[in-house]
Amino acid sequence: MTKIGYACMLEQFHPTDLLDWAERAEAAGFSAGFQVSEHFHPWTPTQGQAAFAWSFMGALGQRTSLPFGVGVTCPGFRYHPAVIAHAAATLGAMYPGRFWLGLGAGEALNEHIVGGEWPEVGVRSAMLFEAVELIAAGKAPAIAQDESKATYEAPCRDEHARVDFARPAREGFNLVRGCDPQPGAYADLDGNLLIANDPFSGVKVEGGKLMLPDRPGLGLKPASASG
Repeated sequence: MTKIGYACMLEQFHPTDLLDWAERAEAAGFSAGFQVSEHFHPWTPTQGQAAFAWSFMGALGQRTSLPFGVGVTCPGFRYHPAVIAHAAATLGAMYPGRFWLGLGAGEALNEHIVGGEWPEVGVRSAMLFEAVELIAAGKAPAIAQDESKATYEAPCRDEHARVDFARPAREGFNLVRGCDPQPGAYADLDGNLLIANDPFSGVKVEGGKLMLPDRPGLGLKPASASG
């Protein structure tokens, strides 16, 4: 049976209006849940909106009973992966079994606000996959906080940081986007496997693994083998 969800496009509409419309959509029979856009800027000035998705989703969980999630947010630039893990774990704890997390490699439209150079897609993809590994493992990142003052060196660099959460938010997420030349292409996270729905660009498969420069990525299986 086909299920239809409702997209809460925060770059287009006022968040209070969207909360009302989401509640009415559920009452009208939309049953798949809610996808919440996560923007700092609207696509065009005439849209005129860009509410903070994480605040909105807290209210959305109270006003509705369906699954909901962000599609997608970037675990880097504006937000360190530890911040995303923290926010996702909080919503997962507040709304068990309902919240899902979608991650992407980012868009300059939103991420440029922190300044600095905008990396090429290969660098952004490496950062994304590293963040996927850290968040899925509940280590975003798990850094020793003793007198050794451990430092974590990688594309997602951090110092003296640790995130402890009682329960991962549904083991993280089920949507990863931003590594494919096709707009909207994505992969699903199934345990430790990425199920590729479209070919990834700039990432080659070797021995069932996604291989990133100088380090292995997550396991990979094609969508046709997902069963």
